[in-house]
Amino acid sequence: MTAVAASTGPDILAAEFDADPYPFYAEMRESYPLYHHEVSGFWMVSRYQDVERVFKDGESFSSRNYEWQNEPLHG
Repeated sequence: MTAVAASTGPDILAAEFDADPYPFYAEMRESYPLYHHEVSGFWMVSRYQDVERVFKDGESFSSRNYEWQNEPLHG
């Protein structure tokens, strides 16, 4: 997998993406299999085999470090 910064990849926040995301998904699978969106700070894995690996390898790929942010809300 190769990471590409948002500035060199497709703009997933663009109106064109929202209207018809499928050409962008194809471009991501072809050119940006591991995509980092710098503005929002998230990563997108676009190839099936890579997604499968991420789901099966919870040690290497996890968001558990964010669980502390899910504190109970009192209101």
